[in-house]
Amino acid sequence: GGTDISSLVAAAAEQGVRPLLTGLTVLGLVFGVTGWALSILASAVRFFDFTLRSAGEELRVSYGLFTRREQ
Repeated sequence: GGTDISSLVAAAAEQGVRPLLTGLTVLGLVFGVTGWALSILASAVRFFDFTLRSAGEELRVSYGLFTRREQ
């Protein structure tokens, strides 16, 4: 047994648009906050132990948690 599509459409029509908009808003917020948190984590990993030092006339930069970079 499958679900009758017309009964699902009728049930959705009775509920109105508000639950759909609420669900989409919550989903958007969840994705936004998750992306924001992952961005902060990625920056923390990338710039871990950031060091700027002078080497004569040059400035040397080193940073990174898993991959150490020096420029």
